[in-house]
Amino acid sequence: MPFRALRFLSELRHNERVCLVLREHAIIPLLKVVFWMLFLFATASLETLIRTYVPLASEALPSAIIAVIRSVFIITAALGLLIVWVMYYLNVQIITNERIVDINQKSLLQHKTSELNLDRFQDVSTEMNGPLPNLFNYGNVRVQTAGEMENFIFENIPDPHHVAKIILELYEQIRKERPQLPHE
Repeated sequence: MPFRALRFLSELRHNERVCLVLREHAIIPLLKVVFWMLFLFATASLETLIRTYVPLASEALPSAIIAVIRSVFIITAALGLLIVWVMYYLNVQIITNERIVDINQKSLLQHKTSELNLDRFQDVSTEMNGPLPNLFNYGNVRVQTAGEMENFIFENIPDPHHVAKIILELYEQIRKERPQLPHE
């Protein structure tokens, strides 16, 4: 099973198989990691500037205060990097031959799991806005549902056109297997 998808699904139904496991494109968490690295670089640069241009900074008490502030900044950056990884790892969309499962980690302590049977959606659309999404081939896939159910939006996933194509192919396969489904 790809990417140990059963870890995220409670169980697979009879004859159900995982077709795709999706996460954000790797460039998105990479950009966040770059931000935190720049944060650490700015902290180190600021400390060097203070020690160079403030003569009192080399004395014992100011030096201890600077060390505490540096430690706070390093811990903040480490927590930021941990949050980037946790949010990347726990936000996952799983497409099986029968349903779509969207596990959306909203914060460290809050997540939402939504499920949609493939025979209940109306439309699939993709969008890639801006130079980075077009350069790195990532974007959003919107799965429009019927009735009062909310739409599924997979944000910043790799190759959104291919994902939309697979969803449509799986839908067509279900319609062939179950001819009693209403046609659009």
